[in-house]
Amino acid sequence: MRSFLRGIATLLAASMLTAGMFFTPVYAEETEAEPGVTQETAVSEPAASEETETTATGASEETAVITPAETEQSEALLPISAEDLFVQPSENGLYEMEKIDGVWKVVPFEDELTENLDPANVWTYPEVQTVDALVELLGASNFTRVSSTEIRLWNNVTFDENNAMIVKLFMPELVIDFNGYCLEGMISLEVCGGNVTLRDLGGTNQGGINVGKYHNYPETSDSFLSAPAIHLRYGSLTIESGRYTSYVFTLMAYAGNLVIRDGVFENIPYKDATPPSVIILYAGMSSARIMGGTFRGDGYFTVECYRFREEWMRTSVRNPLQISGGYFENTRLGALAYADMKIDDNDDKPYPDLYELLALGGKFSDGVVNTQELGGFLYSYSAVRLRVEDKGGVESFVYRLYTKVLDREPDKAGFDNWVSRLTSKQATGAEAAYGFIFSPEISSSNLSDQEFVTLLYKVILNRAPDEVGMKNWLSALGMGVSRYFIFAGFANSQEWKNLCARYGIDPGSYASTEPRDQNLQVTIFVRRLYTTCLNREPDILGLNYWTDGLVKKTEDGAHAAFGFFFSKEFESRKLSNEAYVELLYEVLLGRSSDPGGRAYWVGQLNRGVTRLEVFKGFAHSREFDTICAGYGIERGTIQGI
Repeated sequence: MRSFLRGIATLLAASMLTAGMFFTPVYAEETEAEPGVTQETAVSEPAASEETETTATGASEETAVITPAETEQSEALLPISAEDLFVQPSENGLYEMEKIDGVWKVVPFEDELTENLDPANVWTYPEVQTVDALVELLGASNFTRVSSTEIRLWNNVTFDENNAMIVKLFMPELVIDFNGYCLEGMISLEVCGGNVTLRDLGGTNQGGINVGKYHNYPETSDSFLSAPAIHLRYGSLTIESGRYTSYVFTLMAYAGNLVIRDGVFENIPYKDATPPSVIILYAGMSSARIMGGTFRGDGYFTVECYRFREEWMRTSVRNPLQISGGYFENTRLGALAYADMKIDDNDDKPYPDLYELLALGGKFSDGVVNTQELGGFLYSYSAVRLRVEDKGGVESFVYRLYTKVLDREPDKAGFDNWVSRLTSKQATGAEAAYGFIFSPEISSSNLSDQEFVTLLYKVILNRAPDEVGMKNWLSALGMGVSRYFIFAGFANSQEWKNLCARYGIDPGSYASTEPRDQNLQVTIFVRRLYTTCLNREPDILGLNYWTDGLVKKTEDGAHAAFGFFFSKEFESRKLSNEAYVELLYEVLLGRSSDPGGRAYWVGQLNRGVTRLEVFKGFAHSREFDTICAGYGIERGTIQGI
C-alpha cells in the first residue's frame, strides 16, 4: 500500500514540475494594428516557449503510466491526478477514490468532517448550481442579482440551528460581492467545482463570512460545534477581499486552485479551548497562492500547510503553496507551519523547509524560522509575527508581472529571458510591461475596457483605480483611441517611474504609432462623423485612415465630411430631403436647424438643387469653420466636384 502511494507521489511530483509551463509573454512593439514596427522578437521568443511546452508535455505523458514495480500484485493502478486522489464533482454530487478489495474505484464521497459536526443533524447540505438557486436559498430580499454569475449582498444574513447549512457550490462561475455585509452564524460555503470569487467592494474588509458557534451541549460544557467558513473541495477559489472568521478553521482546502489577494482571516477562541489553525492547505491542490491579506490566529498556527494530500494519505510531496505577500500573526505558537509527517512513520524524510512556501518575489521579515517536533509531527514554523514582503530587484519585478498580469507563476524560460534582458538593459520596464499586457495570453482573455484599465492601475500604478481617473480613461476609449494610447498614459507616468526605481529598473517610455492615438481631438471629430453620418461606431481601419490624413493635413474637414456624406454606406440610408438637411445642421454646424433655414434648404432640394450644392453651402460656412478650428483641423473648400 505504502509503495503504491509512493509511486503516485513520484508521478505527482513530476507533474508539478511541468505544470507551470505556459506561453512566455514576448515583447513586440506592436502587432499589425501598429504599423511600421519590427516584429523580430515576436517570432523568435515564442519559439523558445513552445519548445519548453513540448518538453513539458512529453515529460507529463511519460509519467502518466504508473509502473507497478514496487506495488503489490493485488493493487489495480490508475493514472490519477492530485484532484482525483481526493474528490471530484459530477452531476449527482461529489465522488472520491476509494480502495475496495485491492482495486481503486470511484465512489460517492462521504464527508466525515461535516458528518461529525452535527450529531443532532442540525446542519443541512444543500447543493446549488445556479445564481438564482443561491439567491433563493440565502434569501432573495438580501441580495441583488448583478448578472447570471454575480450576486451582491445588501443585508447581514444570520443563520442558526433552525437554518444551519453548509452550501455546496456546483457552479461554472460565481462572484459574491459581500458589499460590507456578512453571512454570519451557522453558514459555510463549500466550493465543489467551477470558478468562485469572493470579494467585499464595501471597501472596509468587513463584509464576508462569520461562522458562529453552535451549542449542542449544556451551557456548562466547553464543547461546541462549528464549521470552516470556506471549504475548497474542487475547482478554483479566488478571494480578493473581505473578512472570514470561524471558531475552527476559517479555510480548509483539499484540492483545486486557490488565490488569496487580500482580506482578513481569523479564528476565534471559545472559552479556554484552543482553536485549530486559521487555514489548512493540503498538497492535493493543483496550485495555491497567498499574495496579500491579514491572517490572525489564536490556536495552533495561522497557516498549516501539509505535505500530504489528505489526512489519510501520508505520502509526502511538496505542497504547491507560494506566498508573496501578507501579514501573519498567531498569539500561541507561530504564524506559519509546514507539517511534513508523523515521526513514527519510519520513512526517512527530511525536515520540512518553510522557505519552500516563499514565492520568488517575496521575503520574510520580522520573523525567525524554527523547526521542532510538536505532538508527534515535525514542524517548521515562524515567530509569532511574520510579514511577507516584496524583496525588490529585477527578479521580483519580473515575478510581479507574471503574477499581477498573467495571474500565474512564471515559467522558467520566460522568467529567465525577461530577467536577462532587464538586467543587461536590453529592455526597459515599459517594454516588459507591454510584453505582458499585450501578450496573446491576455489578448485571448477578452478583457472589457474597465477590466483593462483596472489591470493597468494594478500593474503600472500599483493601486486600485480612482473614480475620476477610471471615468476619464474609459471616456477616452469610448472616443476612439486604442488601448495602446491608454497604456502610454500609464507607462509614461511619474508613478510608474517611481515603481521601477524601487526595483532598480529603467522605466523607459512608450508612444503608440496608431494614427488615431496621435491627436485625441481629431479622433473625436472623425468618430463623430461615423456615429452621426453612418449611425455606427468606426471601424479601426477607417478611423486610422481619416485621422492620419487630418493630422498630417493631407485631408481637411470639408473633404472628410464629403467622404462620409457621399459614401455608398450613407446613400444606402435613403434619407428624405428633410432628414438630409437636419443631419447637415447637426454634423457641420453642430446644432439643430432653425425653422427658416430648414425651410430654405429643403425648398432648394425640392426645386432640383443637388445635394452636393446644398452640402457645399454648409461645408463652406463660417459655423463649420469654427467647428473645425475647435478640433484643431483646417476647414478646406470643396472645389471641382
